[in-house]
Amino acid sequence: MFNGVIVKNLVAIGLVIGLGFASQLAYFKNNSQVFTLGPHTGAQQVNAYSGGNFLSKIGDWIKTNVYPKVSGEVANRTTVASGEVTNQVATAKQNSVDVAKKFVAQKILDALGVKPQDLQQCKP
Repeated sequence: MFNGVIVKNLVAIGLVIGLGFASQLAYFKNNSQVFTLGPHTGAQQVNAYSGGNFLSKIGDWIKTNVYPKVSGEVANRTTVASGEVTNQVATAKQNSVDVAKKFVAQKILDALGVKPQDLQQCKP
């Protein structure tokens, strides 16, 4: 049972490696160019997309259609987020100061040999 699984896995791994190796052979290179680049030659296809035509049209469309709709909401959420961050920073500072005060007070009391329960007796 276990040997059958090993054989199946080895065959699958061999097929994947074999396909990867075969795809790099010169015989398949001409065929794959036709399928991946379409009817144009490679240079024409690459220039059509990287020459700025296609990408600039996409950029213009985003600037005219998407950005105006999103920019107002981004500004609102930025204001809310910055207020929340300021609030949490203040809370973190206060908590760290309180913890530091308690720690220092505890160490001073330990150094003086005074227990916190003894301080309760000093209150009127």
